[in-house]
Amino acid sequence: MPANLAHDVETFSTRLEAAIAAQPQGRLVLELSEGEVPVVEFLAKQSEIRGNLPLRTLQICTTCKLEKVENPDFKKLQERNRRKQVLTGAVGATVSPRGVNPFIILGSLARLKNFDIDFVCPRCQGLDADTSIVTYCPNCGERRGEAVLRKCPKCDLSRRGGRAVLLRHACLHHR
Repeated sequence: MPANLAHDVETFSTRLEAAIAAQPQGRLVLELSEGEVPVVEFLAKQSEIRGNLPLRTLQICTTCKLEKVENPDFKKLQERNRRKQVLTGAVGATVSPRGVNPFIILGSLARLKNFDIDFVCPRCQGLDADTSIVTYCPNCGERRGEAVLRKCPKCDLSRRGGRAVLLRHACLHHR
């Protein structure tokens, strides 16, 4: 990202975060200066591009530097299935001809809490990782870790398009 654009993005992000903090609920109206319009269009286009690509996180073990790519949607699905198994097993075990067993209910509720560690390195069993977002080129499968998605250097797939739509979560007005 060019230095001037990086500065403009940082300045706008700071202003937007302050406006959100000042009004945490409801609709946010933020007046844009003439110079902020290209910044917002750039951010909206990047958001649109990333929204069309599968989200992955790259975890790099801080101990041995092993790289591990994770799919957050898969982790959520695994957790949902784990909870479903705990609940369905609890319902069958708690109801008996003598009534409901409160000890089994409490034990089942305790199993609903996930005590798993967020990251364990499969090579060195380190527990800390640096995490960043990565994407994959939909054309050639090349992993891309840069903040700004423009063109895949391997297959030349361009991710640029026309004018971007304004951000969905904020109502932005040009003054």
